[in-house]
Amino acid sequence: MLVGFAKHRKVLYGAAFDVIRLEREIDLLDADAIAADIGAITICDIKSTNRTVIASDLKGYFFNITAAELLTAQSVGERYRFVFVNTVSGEHQEMMLNEIFGRARAMYPAWHIRL
Repeated sequence: MLVGFAKHRKVLYGAAFDVIRLEREIDLLDADAIAADIGAITICDIKSTNRTVIASDLKGYFFNITAAELLTAQSVGERYRFVFVNTVSGEHQEMMLNEIFGRARAMYPAWHIRL
């Protein structure tokens, strides 16, 4: 995956996504096949909650985006989606990074450091 996307100057960070969605069958072990059919691949990061008070429009939902997720979303563009899932209600929504920023009521940048 990383090499196939790199052939289009798109950077994938391994910790920046959870699943991929394919619009058609693609050999994911073949970097050339990935590069040739990159438009049929959507990279997804899943954000979930089990809070019952979260409305279907996600108003009031607080979540983190890591630097790797942000950089990958910026690099991949419209082929990267954040998938928000309420594990209690089963409701879900997909959004691109620009849609999230457009709806954001507040942002709190932070550094998370692991020693």
